[in-house]
Amino acid sequence: MPIILVCGERHSGYTRARDVLRAAGLVDAKHSKREDYSPEDLGRGICEAYDIDPDDPAKLAQVEPGKVWQALSIDLALGNLGGGDWGWADPNLVYMLDHWRDFDPQVKFVLVYSSPEETIARLISDEEPTPERIRAALALWEAYNGELLRFYYANKERCLLVNSTVVDSNATLLAGLARDHLKARKLTDTVDLSSVAPAPSPTTDLVASWLASDAEAAHLLFRELESTADLPGRGGADPDAPHRALHNLVPAADGAAQPVSRDSILRVWSEFRDMRDRLEASERTARAGRKELFDIRQEKELLLLHLAQLQAEIEETYLGRQEREDELQAERATAAARADEIAALGEQNRQARDRVDELEAQIERAWARVGELEHETDALRRQSAMHAGGEDRADDQGRRIKELSTENGLLVLQLQQLQEELETYFLKYQDLAARGTAPEVPAPSGAPRLAAVGAATVDLRGLVDGDNWHYAEVDGRWSGPGAVSTLKLPRLIAGCYRLELDIVDSMSPSILRGLEVRAGGRLLKLDGIAGRSWLPFGRKRKRKLKYPLTVTATVTLPNDADVVLEFKVPQTISPSSRGSADERQLGFRMRQVTMSRQ
Repeated sequence: MPIILVCGERHSGYTRARDVLRAAGLVDAKHSKREDYSPEDLGRGICEAYDIDPDDPAKLAQVEPGKVWQALSIDLALGNLGGGDWGWADPNLVYMLDHWRDFDPQVKFVLVYSSPEETIARLISDEEPTPERIRAALALWEAYNGELLRFYYANKERCLLVNSTVVDSNATLLAGLARDHLKARKLTDTVDLSSVAPAPSPTTDLVASWLASDAEAAHLLFRELESTADLPGRGGADPDAPHRALHNLVPAADGAAQPVSRDSILRVWSEFRDMRDRLEASERTARAGRKELFDIRQEKELLLLHLAQLQAEIEETYLGRQEREDELQAERATAAARADEIAALGEQNRQARDRVDELEAQIERAWARVGELEHETDALRRQSAMHAGGEDRADDQGRRIKELSTENGLLVLQLQQLQEELETYFLKYQDLAARGTAPEVPAPSGAPRLAAVGAATVDLRGLVDGDNWHYAEVDGRWSGPGAVSTLKLPRLIAGCYRLELDIVDSMSPSILRGLEVRAGGRLLKLDGIAGRSWLPFGRKRKRKLKYPLTVTATVTLPNDADVVLEFKVPQTISPSSRGSADERQLGFRMRQVTMSRQ
């Protein structure tokens, strides 16, 4: 399992070689197992520990790390076991080439270099060039690449020497060399790079060639690198070709060449950089302006969209208002018709009340006449007893008694007819009162027993006179929220009645089985609620209640009276306890109550 280390000077473009090897299948090194050090952290730590300045060419020499750093190197290797061919790239590896060579025979090296001109070109693209900085960069280039060449000569079987400028165009070749020469069998030579190194600026190349034109030692070293490299630049062509200076001479106006000083080159380059910076600033400003314009257009489009939505909402609101006005007009028409109906019912009520008053007066007169006839009959009977001897007189009295009896029978018949008519009008009053168009009918003063009725029906889907009931629903009303509900019935005449309760639902069968009904304070015995049924072998079970069901009871009224029914349940239950959103406390739902005289 080879460990491939990529080493090159900071401005050499060594990262392109790393990218090619990574695309071929080289795995990036993980952090160390115990101390969580990255390979770069390890290189920086060794440089700091041994007081190495990466910009000082005099400090460029091989370091023999102590036992602590050797242990950290082992820890790094342990963290990458079993991961295939792996490695990393770091300029600081130049100080530890011997260390890693001796660390393990599987450690292999890819040494990356570039020409002095290319190194200076990358430098001046990133930094402000000064004569001192250029001289220091060239001195560092010589020392760095001289150390790479020395190490390559001593360890050719474990090294590849590569010119960075041809890595992109020879990516497949580099991957094949790493696989075959470095024995990295898991690498493939089919490489597809997602990006290509940016092409250098011709101006930058020209300036860099002028600045490096007098670095003879660097050029000699570069020629040696090119002649030795496994992957040289331009196929190993003469490094002194026209690239080497594009020359340090420029044509004069008269066509004769004249020398150009380094200071002039740097001044021209400085002006060029300033111009380029101003151009980039202008481009940034233009991009910002274009972005702002784009944002303004986007905001305009959003505002137009919002405006369209508002217009749609306004139109919808207007249409809704029109529909509401039409509904209000229909409601006003309905209310007017209802008012006319109420007025007509009021007139009927008045006429019926007048007729009731007239009937009461007739009934009073009839009862008075009945009393007179009874007194007269008694007087005649007494006279008949006193004068029993006179037959003619007795016959006259007998005839008179028969006439009085006949008249009395007619009066009684008329009285019964008046009573039936009065009951009819009372029921009509009750119907008008239930519809909210007539006041409660008082009991007639002359004969209280005739004001009562012999039957009563209360529909709980309409208005009711009672307490502890919820609002009306389609098929009845729920009792609740309390345990005791009351219902007032019309005034009933004395007698025996059959009470019928039409129950359509309950929150629990136990509520109906525990239901108590009282009439006038007396507890009633209820029929129709399923009790226990016997099964074979002594087992018991309760029959399931099926709705709707009718619960009956017998009610005896000794006197004419207003009947108040009282319903008491053992508990109320909220549907919300069973997952519903309804939070009301409910008992049972009843549709109708009927009292019919037996």
